[in-house]
Amino acid sequence: DDDIILLISSGVDIDHADYVRNQYIEFAINQSKLLIIENLGYSYDIVHEDLQKFYESRLNENYTREFGLGSMGGYYTLNEAIDRLDQLHQDYPQFVSEKFSLGVSIEGRDIWAIKISDNVEVDESEPEILYTGMHHSREPMSFMNLFYFMYWLLDNYQLDDDATRILDSREIWFVPIVNPDGYEYNRSIAPNGGGMQRKNMRETCNGSADGIDPNRNYSYQWGLDDQGSSPDPCSETYRGVTAFSEPETQAVRDFVD
Repeated sequence: DDDIILLISSGVDIDHADYVRNQYIEFAINQSKLLIIENLGYSYDIVHEDLQKFYESRLNENYTREFGLGSMGGYYTLNEAIDRLDQLHQDYPQFVSEKFSLGVSIEGRDIWAIKISDNVEVDESEPEILYTGMHHSREPMSFMNLFYFMYWLLDNYQLDDDATRILDSREIWFVPIVNPDGYEYNRSIAPNGGGMQRKNMRETCNGSADGIDPNRNYSYQWGLDDQGSSPDPCSETYRGVTAFSEPETQAVRDFVD
């Protein structure tokens, strides 16, 4: 634990790390941060020199998905995901609303949402649930599993007790892609999948579109410490100058309000 605290306080981002106590820590790091590790006296081995190529290689296997594959290494592109929202409404109009925009991103892309319920056009006095995905643009599984859940609910209505009970007793809201700009940027640099842009597309680091981490930009305990998020504009976990500084998180906040 002391090693992790030292690395973070020295400016090394450790996010989604594999940690085996007293043996090793495995995490992704920029080339420029290796010098910090060396200066701290740690030894290291490079497991994958190019993470983008590594992730691309894992997407070249043969596989199937019950509700269809996208063209970006099996994942939907931004446009394909938007088309899927339209298709869900067309296929299940009694359960799925037309998509609607919560607002626009820094680069002017809509942040789309839909509602799913048994009486979708009626505002019933039922508990409401919000599902969001793709705050981090290199994590497409975060929105694909939402599509999987939507299709499971709709395909199993009146066939599965749980699916039926959920649709009959809840109003469910889905915002599959909170960070459309970062995801579209990844498609532009790696159209087959594997792009490593994580944050949104605000210019924060040396004039490049390094971005702000939307998942660290909400107000709850914003800036509590520099371990769960960073004040460094070049950090992968940069939280921004204030809570809700970004239009993407503002759109989610305003919808919840």
